[in-house]
Amino acid sequence: MLEVFKWSQSFATGIEVVDLQHQGLVEIINEAGAALSQGNADPEAMQAILARLFDYAGEHFRIEEGLMRGHGLDPRHTQQHVADHQHFISQLRLIKDVLDDGANPIAWAMTLGFLVYWLSFHNLDLDQRMAVQMRLIAHGTRPSLAYDQSLSVRASDASREAMVSALTDIYRLSAGALLPPLKG
Repeated sequence: MLEVFKWSQSFATGIEVVDLQHQGLVEIINEAGAALSQGNADPEAMQAILARLFDYAGEHFRIEEGLMRGHGLDPRHTQQHVADHQHFISQLRLIKDVLDDGANPIAWAMTLGFLVYWLSFHNLDLDQRMAVQMRLIAHGTRPSLAYDQSLSVRASDASREAMVSALTDIYRLSAGALLPPLKG
């Protein structure tokens, strides 16, 4: 199967349940990419994948938000993180509305681009900082100090490379699905 998004340990947070769920999202993204690359972006397939995304998001966000509350993360982080989750859900609803009007390769490619972009940036920023804060708090650091220290977390070169690779792959897939072949 075509891999639109290649999982890399650079995306791992060190929180097993979160990492396993992220890998599940990668599988959904890759399934969607395979459907697009094979010209199988029919409405039923797209709706089934969207339904899986809504289910995934509901469960995954519930778990992450529970972990943040359970570890007592600083409200500044929790509020931003939850807002990002809500934004993801609102974007999925908009995508569903567009796709309800009929499947087309452009809408599907834009959906894949959004998913890859969101997973990359959300994971490399908020999820990584969440994990840092949870580890610091578990070792006795005050939540406000753990939050401040997590702000210095930056994606490593390997993480940036994995993200650029994922975005490049989605661009190539999208361009191949949307542009007519060159005549030579």
